Amino acid sequence: MSLQAADLFFKCLQLSEYAGAFIRNVWNSQNLNAFEKGVNDPCTAADLGAQKLISATLHRYFPDLCIIGEEDVMVEDKDAINLDNNSIDPFASYNKELEIQKLTVWVDPLDGTSNFVMGALEGATTLIGIAYEETPIFGIIHQVFGDGAPSYFGGIEFGTFYKDQAEIRPFHPAECEDFTITGTRLHKTLLNEEMNNILRPDRIIEADGCGNKSLQVVRGIASSYFTCTTKTYKWDMCPSAAFMRAFNGFVVDYNGKDLPFNKEADKRNQFGAIVTLKEDYKNRIIEAWRSLNRDTLA
Repeated sequence: MSLQAADLFFKCLQLSEYAGAFIRNVWNSQNLNAFEKGVNDPCTAADLGAQKLISATLHRYFPDLCIIGEEDVMVEDKDAINLDNNSIDPFASYNKELEIQKLTVWVDPLDGTSNFVMGALEGATTLIGIAYEETPIFGIIHQVFGDGAPSYFGGIEFGTFYKDQAEIRPFHPAECEDFTITGTRLHKTLLNEEMNNILRPDRIIEADGCGNKSLQVVRGIASSYFTCTTKTYKWDMCPSAAFMRAFNGFVVDYNGKDLPFNKEADKRNQFGAIVTLKEDYKNRIIEAWRSLNRDTLA
């Protein structure tokens, strides 16, 4: 069984925006109903509700589609919403069919929950990544609280675009002028410090959320982003990987291997993740890791 790629892509973009609106409503109500799923792993009504909205709606339109989300929720059709079937450019001009059994949709309904709970909203994003077999082919990074609630979306064949409330326009990456690393604000570890001491970057930026840090790389705010824990997942990285492929960039682990995004893949990024547009920076980070003579991130 096959589906029209543009139909799936457009519906996912709409869902990222509806999820963003849901999250903003929860924030404005201040009824977060936050609880801890695990150590330093909060969840809120915004996470759960946005996950239900996305998963239930995709199941309604594509019943056989494999959807893997961060939040483990039971969904019913009553949780789904109706979407616009009238495609717009650039979707209307993209004609490609995909075999549905080879597709996996990775969803992080609210990336940056820890910061969201604390009121640090800049890094909050809704992330949707689409993989065909192991390969990321389309990604959406929706900035929930950004000016105009913008979305960055696209992939290597589709092209890459920016959308806000006023327009959709092509998006091209900007190049950071120096070796600037963007890293976690809340979850720093000794390994972060060791890596930065070896790499000696020109600057270090502390930021929130995997999607937000990846956007800093493609927007030229930073040149590289790497994780220093095993607590990032495929739903965190699939949208970024789709973008980086489109720009001839990299999302690889510390062994230099592309992250796989098929449904059978380990959800956790056990060997870390490096996000950069430049091969030189990718190699520098891998060499720094190797110089530590560590077998794991744990």
